[in-house]
Amino acid sequence: MSSASRILITIRQGKIGGGESHVLDLIKHLDRNLYEPIVLAFTEGPMINTLQEWGIKTHVIYTEKPFNFFLWRKVERFLKDQRIELVHAHGTRANSNVFWAANRLKLPIIYTVHGWSFHQDQNFFVRTMREAGERFLIKRSKLTICVSKSNLKDGQERVGLTQSTIVNYGIDLDKFDPNKKYNNLKKELGIAEDETLVGYMARITIQKDPHTLIHAIAEVLKITNKIKFLIIGDGDLKESTVALAKTLGIESNIIFQNFRQDTPNVLAGIDIYCLPSLWEGLPIGLLEAMAMRKAIVATPVDGTKEAIQDKLSGILISHQSPIELAEAIIYLHENKNQLHDLGTNARKTIEERFEVKRMVHDIEKIYSSIAKKSISISRPLRIGIEAQRLFREKKHGLEIVALEVIRHLQVVDKENQYVVFVRKDVDNACITETSNFKIREIEAGSFPEWEQVKLPLAIKEEKLDLLHCTANTAPLFTSVPMVLTLHDIIFMESTKLRGNYYQNLGNIYRRLIVKSVAGKIKRVLTVSNWEQTQIIEKLRLSSDKVNVIYNAVNDSFKKMDGSQLASIREKYHLPDQFILFFGNTAEKKNTYETLRGYVHYFQSSDENRLPLVVAGAFQDYLNQQLKLINLPQEIKSHILLIGYIPFQEQPAIYNLASLFLYTSKRESFGLPILESMACGTPVITSITSSMPEVARSAAHLIDPNDHISIANGISIILSNQKLKDELIEKGYARAKDFSWIKTAQQLVKVYSEIAVK
Repeated sequence: MSSASRILITIRQGKIGGGESHVLDLIKHLDRNLYEPIVLAFTEGPMINTLQEWGIKTHVIYTEKPFNFFLWRKVERFLKDQRIELVHAHGTRANSNVFWAANRLKLPIIYTVHGWSFHQDQNFFVRTMREAGERFLIKRSKLTICVSKSNLKDGQERVGLTQSTIVNYGIDLDKFDPNKKYNNLKKELGIAEDETLVGYMARITIQKDPHTLIHAIAEVLKITNKIKFLIIGDGDLKESTVALAKTLGIESNIIFQNFRQDTPNVLAGIDIYCLPSLWEGLPIGLLEAMAMRKAIVATPVDGTKEAIQDKLSGILISHQSPIELAEAIIYLHENKNQLHDLGTNARKTIEERFEVKRMVHDIEKIYSSIAKKSISISRPLRIGIEAQRLFREKKHGLEIVALEVIRHLQVVDKENQYVVFVRKDVDNACITETSNFKIREIEAGSFPEWEQVKLPLAIKEEKLDLLHCTANTAPLFTSVPMVLTLHDIIFMESTKLRGNYYQNLGNIYRRLIVKSVAGKIKRVLTVSNWEQTQIIEKLRLSSDKVNVIYNAVNDSFKKMDGSQLASIREKYHLPDQFILFFGNTAEKKNTYETLRGYVHYFQSSDENRLPLVVAGAFQDYLNQQLKLINLPQEIKSHILLIGYIPFQEQPAIYNLASLFLYTSKRESFGLPILESMACGTPVITSITSSMPEVARSAAHLIDPNDHISIANGISIILSNQKLKDELIEKGYARAKDFSWIKTAQQLVKVYSEIAVK
């Protein structure tokens, strides 16, 4: 379970349409560190299947009816069971079936209007009833989101909309990329390449006015038979639309298909996108076609006229005008340059105004302003942070993470009072006290004495409300609730992935302590979904007790140049190009197999063989591993051992490297992966444990137990500049997905939740 805010996203049906596509894009790009989406729909369908494949919690309470009070109790139970904090309802029907339960539970509702339920084709009675229903719903919603200016104006004029904002739809430009390679749609459909293919992809209902399109096709065919039409979709007018085409004798020029899942492929294959709607909120299908650089012919309704600039990014024609529609299609068929220019300008419009990350960012800002729990605390909390080894000179992973957490808590939390418990050591300037952060040094003869005797006494003296232990263990007895960060539970696993004698003693201690305190801990925090699964299984904890809060990268890890790099290169006598590896004595770090992999790469490469630079504090151990491999003399001079690298020099080392090897057998997170990516250095990492979760597609994955796999990975990247450049760009983007500020914000939320229980 994540500590992110739990957002119910609800929509009428599980079929794929404009609103459902919007929901999929929102969920796909939502920051899971801050928000956990849970989806409720009222019918099954492909959208539900897709979300389940993504691992999103989904639920269906079946009904076709709006305001179905027979299921309101079911919805209320569902909201309670899922511990929902905010409801985001998409469309009238979804909102009408959740508002009662949300209001009963005092949950704020955000209502996204994808198009009002009232419109001009309705008779007076139906329209009046629909307007009354919308007025009822918006008054019970915290905020109404309109997807176009036209929608907002209609809401203000017709139903008294006040608490509202506009968030235009956003298109995933990676998914809808006209430069990618797609299947040949015309070949699939048996259409000649010199023929123009017009596409209509929509629900075949009165709103989309398919009969006008059929009459327009008849007019087109009076002039030329070199234009073919593809109509994709289902709806209550499909049967009559097919029948009309047969009556007019034009069905041979029209291909009717049901909804398809390969929308980018279809859009890539058509030449003109046609949408003669009678009304719209903001048609997503039209925006997707624009993103695919297609010429648009559409009616100037609502959001459509806000997206399309007539004669510049599309052609706008009158409503229910088959003649105008036919003339526009023929004009584009005969003027290929204009068709191209309209498509180019359409894509530019999407890039500038309708990009998905902008849309999701706007919605996340709304969530942030509304989803905060109203926590009633009469005074600031007094929170203890256990960070015993924070002041040690040579910091490793756990200390670096604790330092970042404390520094960013100082930024985000000015209200609560903190006491940071440390052991005296040389680096006592790495953090400083502030008005609400006190540093308390505790002396002890050993680690167990420090944690089990001295720390509990200090907690009582400081009159804390809770204690956060940051490094895998905690006191057996304390007077306050505890939060424990378990970075990993490798000490509980029956594997050989242990360290030296000192590390093994530490593992024995952790195993004894963690088993004893697990039941007392109020919340266990860990750093990856993979590790969360291991903790729940090994400690037999409930999933709602174990939260995932990711690590992030220090701001100093970035692309660098200039004199600083030159001085580091000179200090460590580094070659112009090299492969970087951090080795240490822990078996899980896989030093032996990594060195074997490098040797195999070196022996199997004919030219441009890069040297290997191994950084690590244990020179004797590294030399021992090299002896075990029995290195040929010619390779020895290509492996450089440079010892421990201080934290402040590590960004420069990453920058200087041509490739970074992070070939561990087992990690709970793998912070060096992101550090290297942030510095613009491509990464090879392992396909095991948490590393694929952290790296995703931004690194080359290998089998750490196979030195041949490691060697091949090195050769593949160093011999393929295009792949190397792609990994660098993806790495920059992936590193930005993580933020210490977000981590600190999530921690404050956890502290507050525990304090009010």
